[in-house]
Amino acid sequence: MQDIPLEVQEYLSAGDGLGQVAVEEAHPNVKATLNAPETRNALLRYLASDDPWVTPTPGFSVNALTFVLSGATPEEAEFVRPLLLHPVPEVRVRAYNFLVAVAAGDRGMLVALLQSMLLDSDDMVRVAGVRHIERTETAGQLRTFLQRWMKLAPARGWEGEESYELLEQLLRK
Repeated sequence: MQDIPLEVQEYLSAGDGLGQVAVEEAHPNVKATLNAPETRNALLRYLASDDPWVTPTPGFSVNALTFVLSGATPEEAEFVRPLLLHPVPEVRVRAYNFLVAVAAGDRGMLVALLQSMLLDSDDMVRVAGVRHIERTETAGQLRTFLQRWMKLAPARGWEGEESYELLEQLLRK
């Protein structure tokens, strides 16, 4: 994390918009620094390091993932993919968002990612998966999988969860 400029660390740790505005006022060039290629590379190295796993609060990792989502490339996926195993669901959702954006041109990879999202232990990730299925119009390709998921969901304790209800509605269309 030491190669990420301090003002960028402050900005991505600031939380809400008001906190970010305060950082912008203190560091007027923070946006230019944030958008510099070397900063993007430093953020990707951070995401691939052990740091996101030992940081007490995941806010910085979540914000870093949200930032690098813009302009995501397939070559960068290797830096983000391990975060699918992160214990914090918000981090996993952002990592999946990154990988789904990268996989947009590869329907097979996209379908595999969406299936993986639906098997996540946290409903937040499963709900994001359903939303991606709707947005990418992949329900047809996933229909058999989704029907089996609905049958197995009660045994996994997912019946009544938001993802269950959303998938139920999606399958009725």
